[in-house]
Amino acid sequence: MVDHRDFMRLAIAQARTGLANGEQPFGTVIASNNKIVFQTYSQKVALCDPTAHAETLAVRAASQRLRRTLGDCILYTTCEPCPMCLGAMLNAGLKRLVLGARLRDLSAVNPVFAFGNYSAENFAALLAWNLEVTSGILTEECIELYRQASVPLTR
Repeated sequence: MVDHRDFMRLAIAQARTGLANGEQPFGTVIASNNKIVFQTYSQKVALCDPTAHAETLAVRAASQRLRRTLGDCILYTTCEPCPMCLGAMLNAGLKRLVLGARLRDLSAVNPVFAFGNYSAENFAALLAWNLEVTSGILTEECIELYRQASVPLTR
């Protein structure tokens, strides 16, 4: 049985590494068969690339590493993915997503996270994508990352 908390702790560690490197605190781990395929943090600042979200970087690297789609993988992330990241996940064939903090959880920390009624489930339903979402995994620890952020938070 997979303990989602173990992989979420790794995603949180990635986010903390990002914070230490002057990045926004987004961390992601992709796992398959209870083993890490790839893990990273957001690199928007260092790469001067607005698409260098942790999730898109992880999806790209995991797909290249495995040389196939990611249908048997689980993506763990400290924050609910934006539409761009979910689009990358859809195109990579991912079917399972595990969340730390929801965007609605973070909107009290910073209004940049106020996405209205947006959710990963709503996005998936719009596209008839059978995405299994597990949320509430180490949520408070994930929210704390965004309270500590010194880089202006944007998605």
